[in-house]
Amino acid sequence: MSTLYEFSLTGHESFAFWPTVWSHGWCELPPFAVSPGDQTLERILELPDGIPVRLLLKGNNNEVEVAVETRRTLSEGDLKFIGITVRHILAMDADLSSLHELVKAEPEFHWIATTKAGRLLRSPTVFEDLVKTLCTTNTTWKQTRNMVRRLCESLGISFAEHRNTFPGPSAIAGSSEDVLKAAGLGYRAPYLLNLAICAANGELDVEGWGHSDVSSEKLARAMARVRGIGPYASANMLRVLGRTDHLYVENWMIRNFSIKRNGGKPATSSDLGQYYSRFGAWRGIMLWLDTTNMPPTGSD
Repeated sequence: MSTLYEFSLTGHESFAFWPTVWSHGWCELPPFAVSPGDQTLERILELPDGIPVRLLLKGNNNEVEVAVETRRTLSEGDLKFIGITVRHILAMDADLSSLHELVKAEPEFHWIATTKAGRLLRSPTVFEDLVKTLCTTNTTWKQTRNMVRRLCESLGISFAEHRNTFPGPSAIAGSSEDVLKAAGLGYRAPYLLNLAICAANGELDVEGWGHSDVSSEKLARAMARVRGIGPYASANMLRVLGRTDHLYVENWMIRNFSIKRNGGKPATSSDLGQYYSRFGAWRGIMLWLDTTNMPPTGSD
């Protein structure tokens, strides 16, 4: 028999729920599940004692309504943990007001201010974000979704049918390359197993990346020392962690920039670097927001 707990959280005045949820593909990767129709986000979350709960989140301006479905009584500590986790995955306390002030007077960018865009949905742990990023390398989005789903199904804790938690470092470290390859990880299997073992035994502190005070460039180099994590993966991790200044240009960004900002003429990564550098500490997220927000074909 399930018990339901409900409470609300208030974010920074620059926070908006749905633009954060729908900011990138993480909302479609288990243990997240998204419902665009009613703009809700589900998450199967493992509590510190290993018990799974189901969260259903819905936003209203900078408020988030949290419904927690559980099969046992939750303590005050459990509810505090859930609140902290929700605030983290939605980056509710990040102050993006200066970004929104910077762009609101520019017609081509004012949508960022009016929608309060600029945050990226993230996982409860840096480890989960890193594993999911690894699952996006050299593959299709469909295959990424299948990899993550199979990881949860084979190594996560079950809350209900097709509703499992994301496996932590110890769970993955206790598996094998064969198990990971069966989940569709392919060549990534040894990288993931090594990552999980190093994270589980304390050799690698990936959670420390989330509150590191080193520059984005130094942090990117630290990430790149992890087997299987190259410039693309480290750039994605930095965006998810809220490092808005890191400007890493991908080929698809150049193509989109050429269409949107260069009259269809070929552009280079240097062109993009120069164009977005004027946004200073926000240059990385501006590159991301602008090149992912392509106008419909034939529009101005």
